[in-house]
Amino acid sequence: VWFPLKGTDLSDIPTFWKNIKPGKLNKAGKEDLVLGELQVAIGYQRAQRQLTVLVRHCRNLPKVDDMGSADPFVKVSVLFNGQVIAKKQTETKSRTLNPIFNKSFSFKMMESVALENISIVCKVLHRDSRVHRSTIGYVTIGEQTVSESGRQQWKEMLRNERAIENSVWHRIQSKKAA
Repeated sequence: VWFPLKGTDLSDIPTFWKNIKPGKLNKAGKEDLVLGELQVAIGYQRAQRQLTVLVRHCRNLPKVDDMGSADPFVKVSVLFNGQVIAKKQTETKSRTLNPIFNKSFSFKMMESVALENISIVCKVLHRDSRVHRSTIGYVTIGEQTVSESGRQQWKEMLRNERAIENSVWHRIQSKKAA
């Protein structure tokens, strides 16, 4: 806000009022940041030991640049017992808060890998330049995750051995869930 002081009588300062919207509280009674949502579909083909992750799109991402937009992309990591064993990423979509990716990634699982120890972390990022990027947030999917939508989607995938399972919208979280 630019407020010129030359010729301004500061003894008569104007008062401005603005309505404040209440924030959404999480289960712990703390206010949640609104970081948007990510739509993901997953599938597992047991015979081929192939895990497929389809990153469909994001909606309502926060404005992170001076233009009131974002240049988002998604990094998908497969973790075994908390350690990254594979990762891939989408292309960057320029100047949008609702990017459509429709990018499918396949990951071959070793025979010794137990699925209950696998989780998928989708990290939503903003590309500031060729080398600089900032994290918007995370979506974690797996049997052990704290995210209810992430656990439910994982259980559904294990029940239905298909190449790809129904898409689910997940709230993007500010911190990576366990």
